[in-house]
Amino acid sequence: MKTTDTLLHALAGGLEGWAIAFWGGREEALRALVHETEKRRHVWLCIWAQMSNRAERVDAPADIPLWRERFMSETSASLLQLAGFGEARGLARGLGKLPWTGLDDGAQYLKLADLLEEGGPGAQTLRHRKRIVGAIIETLHALPADLRHAGLAKSLRVGERPGSPQLRVRRWVWRLERLQAIAPQLDAAIRKKLLGGGDVTELWDDLPLPPPPWEGTEGLRPLETPAAMRNAAKRFQNCLATQLDFVRRGYAYFYELEGLAVIELEQLPGLGWEVEDVNGPRNKRPPALILHDIERLLSRAPAHISPHLPSRVYWNV
Repeated sequence: MKTTDTLLHALAGGLEGWAIAFWGGREEALRALVHETEKRRHVWLCIWAQMSNRAERVDAPADIPLWRERFMSETSASLLQLAGFGEARGLARGLGKLPWTGLDDGAQYLKLADLLEEGGPGAQTLRHRKRIVGAIIETLHALPADLRHAGLAKSLRVGERPGSPQLRVRRWVWRLERLQAIAPQLDAAIRKKLLGGGDVTELWDDLPLPPPPWEGTEGLRPLETPAAMRNAAKRFQNCLATQLDFVRRGYAYFYELEGLAVIELEQLPGLGWEVEDVNGPRNKRPPALILHDIERLLSRAPAHISPHLPSRVYWNV
């Protein structure tokens, strides 16, 4: 491939064929594009995308000689208006934030125009960005209108991860919809996080925990809420608060013995639950008397709860 061919492809992106046909040849197209500013080039590309997909909106779309004259004489805003874009001035400013290369998919120009014309969070997010890339256009366009906030785009780490933004967005939208359905009280918190650019995944820490495998006894109680686990972590000065995900996934459940010890139950698939570990404040091993008391209380549990502690908890006791 010639250097000139590579440069033309870089300048025109996915609309290289349109550039060649419009200007009557590859060299002519390159000469026309290379002498224009980045913003002006994107205006042309945006109009070609409109001609290709929404010709009915364009004034005289088949009159190429007329449009060549317009490209040389009209302002960018006037050209976009003649091409049927409703938010011409805003679109011109948005096109000026694109990189010097043409967008790989010409349809992204139309998605950018739609986002700006629709207004709302998506348009606001684009107006506040210093630079706009194809990935942010695809991400915002794929999101529901009320979720097109800068914060969610930041959480999705647009432009930093490989792969299709649309596919990544579908998974996140499902998660957010489920979060709103399961815990509607978090709706305001979700939107506050999104507007503030925070990570919405932190909100999952406040989702209810699954029910405990055993209701416990008067002295040995399950830590059945995120708040209870965080509170116990502070009192025992341990990392219990980081174990919420293991509880949600059904791997473990934690019980407290009246401020004396935290007992971790681990699920054995198909069999039941047994004690995995026992720790006192600052993860120190409780004395033998407390360990024996725990076994005594566990002996009252139903059959799917093992009453036996692992032998290692008695080491160095």
